[in-house]
Amino acid sequence: VRWAFVLAQLYQLKGQEEKALKQYAMVARMNPPYEMAFQTRIFQALAFNKGDSKEIRKRLNRMLRDDKHIDHFDMLHYALADLDLKERKDSSAIDHLLTSAKVSTTDTKQKAKTFLRLADLYFDDRTYASAQLYYDSTQTLLAETHPRSEEVKTRARVLGELVEQLAIIELEDSLQALSKLDDKDLEKKIRGLIRDREQQESEKEQAEKDARALAEANPDAG
Repeated sequence: VRWAFVLAQLYQLKGQEEKALKQYAMVARMNPPYEMAFQTRIFQALAFNKGDSKEIRKRLNRMLRDDKHIDHFDMLHYALADLDLKERKDSSAIDHLLTSAKVSTTDTKQKAKTFLRLADLYFDDRTYASAQLYYDSTQTLLAETHPRSEEVKTRARVLGELVEQLAIIELEDSLQALSKLDDKDLEKKIRGLIRDREQQESEKEQAEKDARALAEANPDAG
């Protein structure tokens, strides 16, 4: 079973998705141990590249309803996000990635993968404030030996500076716009801005807290 599993991984590594999927299906029929069976289902989703993903999605969602997989719910949501991205369902993919990060327990490597995928998506979409937040969170979990470690640190730093400058420009534009409002509309606008800022700070604080807690709980992972 183990050799069959390794062969499937090699096919996937070589980009031979069809052979990988067939090999993973063979492994699944060989009654492998729990962890290998679970990993087989995940790799089947990640190796999927074309065709109808309905059956794979159905299988992953069924696993999400079984609490015996609770420590791996983050991987299941990540796999669903991967399917979404391959089918250009970016909004759904982001939802699954956010859920993956939220339900993560002790798997620091998976948390880092999820944060990095979110950061890259926001970066490509030019949503730089969110991208900076997730690159910053990623670097607290990513191993120094990871091939993108330096790139992540650089993006977190540079985007931090960019976001700061954009915030200054946005503030100046906002102040000019506010100066044109009457007292009632001005008060309403200010309350909305305060509410938005409090929510942003709360989300950032929670993300950083989760990242620190995972890093402390599993210092050798990454």
